[in-house]
Amino acid sequence: LPWRCHISSSSLTHSLAGLKLWADRSPSPRILIAGSSQQRTLFFDISKALGTQQVQPRKYWTNLAATDTSPPLFFHWMVPEYTSDGELDYGLLIENLNDWLTEHLQSSEDALIIQASVHDIHLGSLEEYTPHITLLAKFLSQIKARVYFRSGDALHMPPGGRSIVERGLRDPRIRHVNAVASKAMTQHGISYIDTHASTIGRPDKCIDGYHYFDRETEELHAAGEEICIGNSVARLQATVIINA
Repeated sequence: LPWRCHISSSSLTHSLAGLKLWADRSPSPRILIAGSSQQRTLFFDISKALGTQQVQPRKYWTNLAATDTSPPLFFHWMVPEYTSDGELDYGLLIENLNDWLTEHLQSSEDALIIQASVHDIHLGSLEEYTPHITLLAKFLSQIKARVYFRSGDALHMPPGGRSIVERGLRDPRIRHVNAVASKAMTQHGISYIDTHASTIGRPDKCIDGYHYFDRETEELHAAGEEICIGNSVARLQATVIINA
């Protein structure tokens, strides 16, 4: 069965107290977050809640770090590229992920939270996703750390503007992909965090069908600013993951 966690607190602020106790262990553990925009928002929300002064929640498509927090957080921008044959290159994706982990992973107490979902099926096909996610699961099973795979959040029809949802990506495909990922990860002993269920009923909190940003962020986006601060739904996702 997909892994589920017990939420000891529905408040991100309260959950941080437990996170800080975990961070006091020796050697001091780290949190590593890998994925695309949903994971980037997760990185921003947790690091912001921990009081970082190093990063600003903008729309970066690159690796990031908040080393002035306890625990320190690291983010790896992870989106598959194409091979010369026009196929998604998971070999390169895993190679880049391995290089990043080699640089930042320090002990078996570190936590890696990874997501590989929407960009795979947006750029590729459902048929491609199964062997790709199985390859990733096999790689993750060899990592000497606490490894968690996060499902894709729910997709909604946006109120307006461009969106991956408008370009043909719908929530039934996310559900299908989540089922495939859940099976692959659990078969390889990877803890699976289901964040889809808590987003399926919240289209009102979804700025473009995919991103859960706060009202201030929505206003900044409308003005052309690319700020990424999560709203209550995104903070709930962060709380669920922290309680893992």
